[in-house]
Amino acid sequence: MGLEAANEVMREIALWHYYCRWVRTGDRHIYEAGIATDGRVIWADIRLLEETPGAKLSEQQARAIAERFLREHLHVDLNEWRFISATQNKLPHRLDYTFVYEHRQKRFPLTQKDAATFRLWVK
Repeated sequence: MGLEAANEVMREIALWHYYCRWVRTGDRHIYEAGIATDGRVIWADIRLLEETPGAKLSEQQARAIAERFLREHLHVDLNEWRFISATQNKLPHRLDYTFVYEHRQKRFPLTQKDAATFRLWVK
């Protein structure tokens, strides 16, 4: 890849980050986040128990909620991303979805056809 290309990648993604985990007394959910060395939150997750009740939305309904969250809370311009896939996970009392998007422009290194891509997962 070379030093120049590696520096380009490292400006775009946070290779190093702090893993943070929180638990609340009496709450069996696990709250996690990745914090970049510059203080940016680069990922966050709430691990729900399988038996936790929730909605049984259609894929379209769940995707609309996920995309609204991306636009309104993370300020993601979805015109820059291409939808790749949706996966449904059927649990006892809810349906969970994972949506994957790929950035339309960002590839590392840019000149290679089989370059690594920039992807975004929404659960």
